Amino acid sequence: KIYRYPPKTYEIIKFKPWIGYSLAVVIIRNYLLKAFRHAIHDPTNCPLAYYLLGPINTGKSFLLERYIKLVKDEIKLNYPALKNNPKTVIYYQTPSHVRSAKGLIADLIDIHFGESTPPSVRSKLNTQDFLKILIRNIKEHKTILLIIDELQDLLEDSTDEQVKFFV
Repeated sequence: KIYRYPPKTYEIIKFKPWIGYSLAVVIIRNYLLKAFRHAIHDPTNCPLAYYLLGPINTGKSFLLERYIKLVKDEIKLNYPALKNNPKTVIYYQTPSHVRSAKGLIADLIDIHFGESTPPSVRSKLNTQDFLKILIRNIKEHKTILLIIDELQDLLEDSTDEQVKFFV
């Protein structure tokens, strides 16, 4: 299932088996690439997040990989000002050691934006503080697309109340 959130959540497409190449292309072209183009032209009025949910081994990662390739091709062809920005599209795979929303955001900031927070400072910041740092970095680096893969592990295993931030 692919969900858009906010302003409202709605289902775009349901799937049970593996997503084949032809269906993946339809989903990407008809929904996701249109959303990406919209975000480039009007970043203040675009969805904050799309969630791709489904059982294991149904082709979610294949869909993401294909989407990232098409977005990068789209940038090269139609948005020359963005093609030299390595942070326009960011793919982050949630590591198994991350067990909280705060940890995920701090790790993402460190890995992709190079802004490491010393442990003495990290302990004094809360999830919302890290979220503000992430948003600042996204704006500064003109990131249009941020993909967080394997988020379900964090959502399923964490006891962190802030994890609800993602759903």
